[in-house]
Amino acid sequence: MVRPLINEENLQNLDKIGLDQLRPEFSRQVISLRRQILNNIKPKTMNNKNLNGCMFTELIKSYVGAINDGAVPNIENTWSLICKTECRRVMQSAIDTYDSLQKDVLNHKLPLPVEELKNYHIIAKQRAIGLFKRKAIGDSHDEYLKDLSKEIKLKYFNLKLENEREFNVNISLEVN
Repeated sequence: MVRPLINEENLQNLDKIGLDQLRPEFSRQVISLRRQILNNIKPKTMNNKNLNGCMFTELIKSYVGAINDGAVPNIENTWSLICKTECRRVMQSAIDTYDSLQKDVLNHKLPLPVEELKNYHIIAKQRAIGLFKRKAIGDSHDEYLKDLSKEIKLKYFNLKLENEREFNVNISLEVN
């Protein structure tokens, strides 16, 4: 590649130079290199699964940790760690989805009839579990699915209690 600038003093301050001040042949070469990289890059895969950024970071951390400890990186252990980390991340995302859907729908609407509350819960639960099933990876994701179901069940229980409290408050206000 050609030098981005001819003037040595400007080259020392390259971070302060605007793109329009760079040599046109340099800009063309950078664009060509970028295009070549993006057209030929393949996603990193492990066990026939594409790795996302978080998963790739866990892979690198695991390998670097093993090498720094004087060990040989164990691919199977690393894959297991990546799966567990990704399942935890996806589980939290599913819980956040459930919470968000419940909050959006129920915001300032309590108390609701029990059946209506149950219907909102079912919709939110289906979306959260659907999200988890689409994104979770590995053999142990069933264990995380059970934990997700328990967490959603607990959230629904608390929501029913809150709904009941609101109902009782409204009744006592009407009586007085």
